[in-house]
Formats: sequence, structure tokens, C-alpha cells
Amino acid sequence: MKRLVFLSTFLLVSSISFAQSHFGAGVGFYTYATYWYWYNSSAPSGLRERYPIHVFNRTQAMVYYETPSIISLGPVKTSLRAEFLYGLGGGTKGDWITNATISDGGTTLSGVAGIKISAPIPLPTFGLTPYVTPMFHYSLLNSNGQGVSSTYSAFRYNYEWDENMYAFALGFGTEFRILSFVINPEYRFFVAGGTGTDWSVTGSVSDTGPSFGAFVLMVGVSL
Repeated sequence: MKRLVFLSTFLLVSSISFAQSHFGAGVGFYTYATYWYWYNSSAPSGLRERYPIHVFNRTQAMVYYETPSIISLGPVKTSLRAEFLYGLGGGTKGDWITNATISDGGTTLSGVAGIKISAPIPLPTFGLTPYVTPMFHYSLLNSNGQGVSSTYSAFRYNYEWDENMYAFALGFGTEFRILSFVINPEYRFFVAGGTGTDWSVTGSVSDTGPSFGAFVLMVGVSL
């Protein structure tokens, strides 16, 4: 009987705690890639078409807020999450000639809004919640044009520019809840989207599609 009372109480408390909203901070390790088609009619024959690829390695600090569960279907619960990310560092490489540096830094700003779909698994000592998060992801990726390798300097490109990425992405993670604290390790990847740029070169540049992958670690507290 005592075990039954304990189990019932534990499940009740767990269900209440899972319904709480929480906020927190974290860090994300992102690798963005943008793919371009560049056509320059004034270039010599055989050099008029190129396919530049820009690879951004960015470490981003983040803050986030997650709502209480808004819809429950049996054990499956859904909540909303919003995030703001700011770049702490990282450079940019171009890998259509060689994998050489075209920028040693730049500002990175990101905003994320998603729906977290989770299935809590109450355990005797902590809460375990696997989840998936479909999300909209926006990033402003700036390159400062400094630290350009000699390979690219010879081409005299202007590598101080901005790129905007608009993406639908998925995140897969696990939430660990201990008392009022939550820890979320999560992997994210690009599904679909596009980019725009003010990159200025002779000729015309068009987007052929971006991608990204990221590992994110978030630590929060229940409200």
C-alpha cells in the first residue's frame, strides 16, 4: 500500500513538474554552409562559371524560454520554445578552391522558434524526456573579411559581407530534469530553406541552397 501511495504521489508530482515552463541558457556549436552559383561573363572562357561554397564554424551563446505543455495526447506532450543566439567566435572558409580561410571572424545572430514534442519517462530519481523539435531557424552570418588566406587574396574578392539563412530544421534531444533544473543536449540539422547575401563580386551570384548541423547544450530552471 505504501508503495502504491508513493508511486501515485511521485507520478502526480512528476506530471505537475513536466507541465511547468522553464527558461535558461546554453551554447551551440554550429557549422553552416552556403552554396552559390557565380557567373561572370567578363572572365576568360572556362572561368565564367563557379560554384563557391562558404563554410561558417560558429560557437553561439543562447538564451531560451519554453512554455508549459499546451497539448497532451496520452504520454505525448507539446510545448513551444523560443531562442536567441549570439556568436562568440568562429571563422569562415571557402572550399571551392581550397579549404582556406576567407574570414577569421564576424557577427552571428540567430533566432529560433519551435514546437517541442516530447514523451516524459518518470524515473525514481530524475525525469527523462526524449523529444523532437521541428523549428524555424533564422541566422545572420557576417564575415569580417580579415585573416584572408593568400589563396583568396590573390583573387581580390570582397570577403566582408552578410548572408541571411532561413531554414526549417529538426532537433533531436533528451531532457534530464532534477528537481527544478533541466538539462537538454540536442542535435539539430537543416531540412529545407534558402539564403540571401550582399556579397559583392563582378558578375551575378545566386543561391543554390544552404545546410547546417549543430550540437546544442541547454541548462534551465523551472518557473
